[in-house]
Amino acid sequence: MVENMIDLNGLVHVWSKVKTLTDNCVKASDLATVATSGSYNDLSDKPTIPSAYTLPTASNTVMGGVKIGSNISVSSGTISITKSNVTSALGYTPPVSDTTYVNATASAAGLMSSSDKSKLDSIAANANNYIHPASHPASMITGLAAVATSGSYNDLSDSPAIPVVDDSLSSDSTNAVQNKVVYGLGQKFFNQLSALASVARTGSYSDLTGTPGNATTSAAGLMSAADKAKLDKVDADAGSVKLITYS
Repeated sequence: MVENMIDLNGLVHVWSKVKTLTDNCVKASDLATVATSGSYNDLSDKPTIPSAYTLPTASNTVMGGVKIGSNISVSSGTISITKSNVTSALGYTPPVSDTTYVNATASAAGLMSSSDKSKLDSIAANANNYIHPASHPASMITGLAAVATSGSYNDLSDSPAIPVVDDSLSSDSTNAVQNKVVYGLGQKFFNQLSALASVARTGSYSDLTGTPGNATTSAAGLMSAADKAKLDKVDADAGSVKLITYS
């Protein structure tokens, strides 16, 4: 058996070949750390990566995220509210029929009726500013006789004739004072006076008979105390009043 042997020259030749190959290889010491670690942290000139984004809570001034509350459903990104969601949130089922309102009355609020609107439109602006005067001149009352405001006997019509007593002391006197018949004549005279109406002696309006009564809606007359109290409740600015309601 023949063994292949290498001499010294061959060994040197082989070594030179190996050295040439190894001289052309990259040494581990020449590589960056990341080449052997494979770690991102061993990179140089790494880019700055911002912190993880946190969605803010939505407010009236900030756009952000909100949570879906109860009685709301979400499907494929669509938020929905159903009738059952609403009734569950309210805690009861609203009536199916619409709410209706009736016209207002004196005891209950409501809508204004067309008749009330027409009535309101007929009232002049500031009508409630009218102030009724505390008193009126008698000249405002029509149909009264002159004596009603003068109180004078001379203003009476059909007044009785009052006899004139002749008190002269003469021979032709019709009422001779020296005669005893003076007393009898005096009695007769006073009897005639007593036959007159009371107003003829007093001149007082309150003693008149047949005085005009209180005015009515069909006849002129005096103003009653009740009508006066009623008028005192009416405000000023009577000229612009179209409708006055008394209470």
